[in-house]
Amino acid sequence: MAGYLSAPNGNWRRWALLLMASLAVWLVSDGGAHADVPDALRAYQRGDFEAAAAELMPFAEQGDPRAQFAIGRMCFYGQVLPQDARAAATWYRRAAEQGYAPAQLAYGIALDGGWGVPRDPEQAMRWYRLAALQGETNAMWRLAYHYRRGVGAPRDLVEAWAWFDRLADGGDSRAAVERDWLGLAGLNDDTMVRARERSAALARELQAAPIMAELEYFWGESHWPGYDPGLAAAQIGDWGLARREWQARAGEGDAGAQFRLAKLYVDGRGVSRDPLLAEHWFKKAAGRGHVGAQLELARLYERGDGVTRDPVEALAWFLVALPGLEPGEQRTQTRQAIAALRADMSEDQSRIAARRAAQYRTRQP
Repeated sequence: MAGYLSAPNGNWRRWALLLMASLAVWLVSDGGAHADVPDALRAYQRGDFEAAAAELMPFAEQGDPRAQFAIGRMCFYGQVLPQDARAAATWYRRAAEQGYAPAQLAYGIALDGGWGVPRDPEQAMRWYRLAALQGETNAMWRLAYHYRRGVGAPRDLVEAWAWFDRLADGGDSRAAVERDWLGLAGLNDDTMVRARERSAALARELQAAPIMAELEYFWGESHWPGYDPGLAAAQIGDWGLARREWQARAGEGDAGAQFRLAKLYVDGRGVSRDPLLAEHWFKKAAGRGHVGAQLELARLYERGDGVTRDPVEALAWFLVALPGLEPGEQRTQTRQAIAALRADMSEDQSRIAARRAAQYRTRQP
């Protein structure tokens, strides 16, 4: 987040260290109003959700926005607490109203998708802006996408360019690509001047915004764990942008991006339908242990949908995926698929599939 604000004399590293040191002193001092919250948040980060829920709930009820945000996440994902999107949105709103940027982003996403609240993209944009002006980069991305598409606000390519420019100025190479593409495809000389002026104005607003060092301290580099700009683009139907995001990350070895890119080629969203390219990316993700990709690859070979039908290879990938599935309908269906494939093949073919499955498992990272 440091790249989106300006430090005295430009010496961000030194200033950030001073900020973090000051924050640490405040948190552990007797004067810190929420001195015990960090320990509870660390329990959440460790995945100890029972301890986190027990420790955070009293702070959340007393009004601590960090605790409220964490409780909201636990409600949304069903982490020990009952899965309840409405309760999650309520907790997010309570924290957001106190100015806590991660909660403002989360509440905006809830409004954007209608998760636990009536869908209201216009209100979502309000919360995205509040979070973005505190340096919340994920909110900046969503503002840029929405202004570009005219979702929740009138289509405004100048505003979209300015937010992409702020992200790019902070070192986000993907935002730089989007900014440059938008400049070439959507802006003329006059609007380009306005876009640069708007970006400069945003830079001044960000410089005056509160320093949210606490966000990075507790939540790490990404304030929204698991955030995927490609998914944000897909959520508003911008499949072309989603493809570009996932293509870049897929080339870097991101199994999740490889899986989602393959799904685009299966469904023909934002690209021409291409089962062979889908097979290629499913294989990449499956080889890195992505269970969803392993199942999709098995089904592709089972059906022969645009690729050569290969029951032995299908059985091998079903066998690879099976141990990674939780008890439930999907695991039951996978067992049924394995049984059906084995019933239609010889014992030799079944043994070949088992050997391949063992080999594929040993190659996974």
